[in-house]
Amino acid sequence: MIRTGKEYLEALKDGREVWLRGRRVADVTAHPAFLGAIGARRRLYDLAGEAGHGDILAHVSEGERRSTLLRPPRTRQHWQDIQDGLELALRECGPETLDIADPIAAQAWSMLDCGVALAGRHPGFAHAARRHATLLARHDLLHATHDAWGMGEEPRPAPWSAPLRLLRESDAGIVLRGTRRARGLALADQTLLLGDTEGGGGDSAAPRPFGCILRAGRPGLRHIFQGLGSAPELPPGGIGLEEYTLHFDDVLIPFEDVLFLDAQEPARALRAAGGRYRDIVWLLRARQRLDLLLGCAGWLARQTRADELPEIRALLADLACFREGIRAHITAAIALGGPSPAGLHMPDQALLHAGRIFAGMQLVDMMQAGQELVAGQHRLLAAMSPTAGPEEQGWLGRFHPPRGPGTAGDRERLMAFARETLDSDVAVDQELFRLAEQACDRAGLLAVYHAFDFSGPLDLVRRCARLSDAALAGGMWE
Repeated sequence: MIRTGKEYLEALKDGREVWLRGRRVADVTAHPAFLGAIGARRRLYDLAGEAGHGDILAHVSEGERRSTLLRPPRTRQHWQDIQDGLELALRECGPETLDIADPIAAQAWSMLDCGVALAGRHPGFAHAARRHATLLARHDLLHATHDAWGMGEEPRPAPWSAPLRLLRESDAGIVLRGTRRARGLALADQTLLLGDTEGGGGDSAAPRPFGCILRAGRPGLRHIFQGLGSAPELPPGGIGLEEYTLHFDDVLIPFEDVLFLDAQEPARALRAAGGRYRDIVWLLRARQRLDLLLGCAGWLARQTRADELPEIRALLADLACFREGIRAHITAAIALGGPSPAGLHMPDQALLHAGRIFAGMQLVDMMQAGQELVAGQHRLLAAMSPTAGPEEQGWLGRFHPPRGPGTAGDRERLMAFARETLDSDVAVDQELFRLAEQACDRAGLLAVYHAFDFSGPLDLVRRCARLSDAALAGGMWE
């Protein structure tokens, strides 16, 4: 059943240890650093029960109303429903929805695929993956992506402590000790946690590979933001997707939450499939962030009449072309997708990874150009406001008289929103820029290499060059 916003807040009061600036946060639902991200998620839960929005954010399955965002996508229409839901969330809940970690169940869908693919060799893992994916959708849980392994990124330990290890195995489950970097889990219900992929076997000193569902409120698990001592100022808009440290102090994971133990193949499969569905979210977030910048820049330019200048129009067109390029990759990847091992509609992986490379190569420059345009127009409109000096108003009034229709209140609200957008970009874009760099590294290019079907170009050249049939079958290519 779909949760309400009140039920989500109650779920955060499970005794989880959250530390900020060296002090424990007594209640994350009341701390100002987390109010923005928590409020957006609470509003999104409540939105699903409102008239006019419930049909977009909810569907009926097995006689229950469940979240459309968590429904495993088995058709193209399911993907369109997910996009419609995310757009509705941005319009109704505001930019804070971009701080929600993994609004869809991307990791759970990858687990389903890997479980089906490995069912013959790892039946226990297949059963556990199917069970947890079902529980997530049935109880409307917020699942955070612990590691951004969309492009094969390895988990990183905190720089000041020990890497995460399986300490021992007890009758109740497995016990973990160490540290790991994370995003979003402090305000979520759970995440998928993977241990080392190498080692194990008979050597007790070697790391033992494992996979489990980690609940955010497990005793001994500490969510540590901005270090243990003095910390810099909080980012504008509070804490959302900032990276922080998870400290495991002999955390017990019950066997019911353990997906596999001492098995390297499931861990490798999950890492390889990490970006299979999650990259769609990355591209959608980048496009939505561009929409906010384009909207702010467009409104401000119209107010100051700067949109009459060819240079401003060209800059807005550049941003629009980049935005449409991202949308084209999303649309094409879904349209040309096919069935996954679990029967889901899997986006075309070559187009999806190529879209991430396309966005990553230009994202930083485009976002900075958009921010500079918004900031410049914001300063210009501020100088044209009644609070500006009479001399400055007269000069600007001759060359850039404010354009109507619209009231002074409209202009003030527009300026306030543009300022908030610029401030929030400072924090949110750190995540976008990090993922943009990750998308363009060697792992990102290798993801495209492995997903792309080279048989078409190879066969074309074989025919044009009149190579023998044996060339494509082996020999020259292999």
